[in-house]
Amino acid sequence: MKLFPLRGWSLEHKVPVFISGLLALVLGGFAWAAYREVRQSAVAAAAEHLNVVTKQLARMLEAGPTTRATELKQAAAQPGIVAYLRAPGPVARREASVTLTRLAAQGPNVAAVEVWDTAGRRLLGAGRTLPELEPPALRALLALAPVRDTAGVGPLRVVGDSLFYSVIASVAGDAGPIGYVVQHRRVAASQQGAQQIAGLIGSDARLLVGNASGDVWTDLADRVPGPPVDLGDGGGLRQYERLERGVVFAQAAPIARTPWLVVVEFPRDLVMARARAFLSRALLIALVLIVAGATVALALSRRIITKGEARLRSVTDAAQEAIIVADDGGTILFWNPGAARMFGYSPQEAMGRPLTMLMPERFQAAHTAGLARYAATREARVLGRTVELEGRRKDGREFPLELSLAEAREDGRASFIGIIRDVTARKRAEAELRTLNQELESFSYSVSHDLRAPLRAIDGFSRILLEDHAAGLDPEAHRVLGVIRSNTQRMGHLIDDLLSFSRLGRKELDRARVDMTALAQAAAEELRQANGDRPMAVTIDPLPPALGDRALLHQVWSNLLQNAFKFTRGRPAPRVRVGSRREGTETVYLVTDNGVGFDPSYAHKLFGVFQRLHHTEEFEGTGVGLAIVQRVVHRHGGRVWAEGVVDGGATFSFTLPNERPDA
Repeated sequence: MKLFPLRGWSLEHKVPVFISGLLALVLGGFAWAAYREVRQSAVAAAAEHLNVVTKQLARMLEAGPTTRATELKQAAAQPGIVAYLRAPGPVARREASVTLTRLAAQGPNVAAVEVWDTAGRRLLGAGRTLPELEPPALRALLALAPVRDTAGVGPLRVVGDSLFYSVIASVAGDAGPIGYVVQHRRVAASQQGAQQIAGLIGSDARLLVGNASGDVWTDLADRVPGPPVDLGDGGGLRQYERLERGVVFAQAAPIARTPWLVVVEFPRDLVMARARAFLSRALLIALVLIVAGATVALALSRRIITKGEARLRSVTDAAQEAIIVADDGGTILFWNPGAARMFGYSPQEAMGRPLTMLMPERFQAAHTAGLARYAATREARVLGRTVELEGRRKDGREFPLELSLAEAREDGRASFIGIIRDVTARKRAEAELRTLNQELESFSYSVSHDLRAPLRAIDGFSRILLEDHAAGLDPEAHRVLGVIRSNTQRMGHLIDDLLSFSRLGRKELDRARVDMTALAQAAAEELRQANGDRPMAVTIDPLPPALGDRALLHQVWSNLLQNAFKFTRGRPAPRVRVGSRREGTETVYLVTDNGVGFDPSYAHKLFGVFQRLHHTEEFEGTGVGLAIVQRVVHRHGGRVWAEGVVDGGATFSFTLPNERPDA
């Protein structure tokens, strides 16, 4: 049987779920991190591959236009063309036309060959005449071969359904170019050629060639749309989306000696396929590990909970206190042997019965009303607290008890766990202690009264002898009578201090907000007035306020400052400083002086009654002042200590809780 009734999920199921969730979080995190690494590696490898392939293709595609430019530069040096441009007569024109015709017949991709003057006007031509390639549309070519013996390749142009590009070479004269030879060539395009190049770079890759300006593009089979982003003059790996292919990685490279770019595109899905496969395998492994971990955790949790319940039962059985569990209706669900001993009911008699059977009748109505209020508001006044109540045993006898109550919730319903202690013996001891305190107070008053009378008599008669019979007394008698008076007065002070010390334990604290700066200043002013003939430099820093008994804290400041005044006597420049500092939830208050100090190995004796580190001949006092300081500080929940060096001054410190917990 389980110790407590469980509704909904039990701890034995919650533990495996928690461990499974933790495993899922950890393994999922590792799997995702590994997937990111694999993905980054795949992208880096793809970028490297595309970079190499693109540069190789750029070098390969550079060869054709470069060869055409070299051939045309040689043609521009032909005598017939040079002679025609120098003196364009009929003979020279025929010779130049022959040369142009021969150049135009070099292959099916040559559309036309022309001779231009230096202003870009066509003087002579052979081959097809294409209006789209007529000047002034191509006058920008003049910038490609502006000096002697140079040649250049122009951008791709669309003419009908074909793509053309032009090559221009300068015809050298004595003082510079005297004209130009221009060749218009069709871009050779075929599906077979495009497929062959794709086979070289990868069947899933795509090759594009186009102007760097981005206006004309071809895949060497057809004219195609260009990349949707500006590739500039090449650059690193790019990523963009194609409607027909999805997202692709792309690498561009310029084709040397031309205004063209070559671009290789590769589907991103193929690059990421390896990373996704890795992630799938990692998640599968993680799932297997999570299931295995949950299975092991379930077995272990069952074993642990079984042992825990056994140990908990052994603890509750051995406990002297009564441990009782009841539901939110006040019905008893669990009853340990301590409860049986305390109330006299066996478990069979108590289980399933109402809690009201354990309390006097005068408290039962309030208990029932408290349960109803809790059901309506979910507020219980005694939860998390220890309260004193009255209980009723099976035989009807009432006894005082102390109840600590806690709440447990499962499946939206509450149960209450109570630990009950019989405090009959403690109450009896407290009553006896109150009686003893009253007797002690009466005794203290009696002792004070009975001792003060003879002390006053001794002091009075000694004073009479000194005043009325001084002439008949020798010096030794004067000295002895002075010692008698000094000791009787000291005895009176000692009795006063002892009475003050004993009253501290009985006085109720009147807690309020205390201005510690003003309190320390008032105590210092009182001491200055009492020691008016002594120069004393007292510095009081601004002090945080405290929550405590103003009169008792005034006595703390008075005793500590008086102690500092006393032990700085004889110093050439006596100084006392009062300060503070924050330490967590406490405030430390300090009184520092430059007096005679003390041996730190005896610091533990300073706060004991009648404990003194100096002779009374050196410094007056009863040895009770610091003990009073310690008792007051302890009653306020603080600590007190001292630090000092012989002939190097001392610091007395005490702590008080902050005025506010968050201060």
